[in-house]
Amino acid sequence: MEYMPPQNDERIEGLMALMPHESSPSLDSSRRTGTASPGDVRNRVHEILQDSEIGEDIRDLLVSLVLLWNDHLDPCHDICQGYGHPEASYIHGMMHRREGDFGNAKYWFRRAQPLDDQKDFSENVASTFKTISGRNPDADYLQPSVWSPEKFVDACSQGNPADAVLKNVQTAEFHAMARHLFEHAG
Repeated sequence: MEYMPPQNDERIEGLMALMPHESSPSLDSSRRTGTASPGDVRNRVHEILQDSEIGEDIRDLLVSLVLLWNDHLDPCHDICQGYGHPEASYIHGMMHRREGDFGNAKYWFRRAQPLDDQKDFSENVASTFKTISGRNPDADYLQPSVWSPEKFVDACSQGNPADAVLKNVQTAEFHAMARHLFEHAG
């Protein structure tokens, strides 16, 4: 089953085009060839959002998320550590998980609690995973309404960085966070 990004907003579609499922990042910090440069990521995200009233903090976090997708962990870290709200902490946790610093990732995920509408975020991760993989989520960290980024950290720490199921979960998490940021942008 081919994955299609949510079709409800041109800006979301544009952002999802910067994070295509077909080229999802590894679970670790390895770099892929052909990813967008940090400058290109910033320019493209700002272009997508140019006529929106999304605040600077959400814009920065969307840039940070797309930088992480494109394997630029240090610039992602530089941005997300500068904000104190749960979404920044969550992206910070995602970055440390990819870096292999699993204890620090769990720390940042705990700081991210509670994300507004955690249940909606959990359901977004689970439904996006189902769309991407064609499978119902069966792992304990991926059940709707009980998404556990800490348990997902454990699964990543014990798994193969190229594991297709774990990469699909990570892709679903990236896309759910992007939708979450748009929905809570005001």
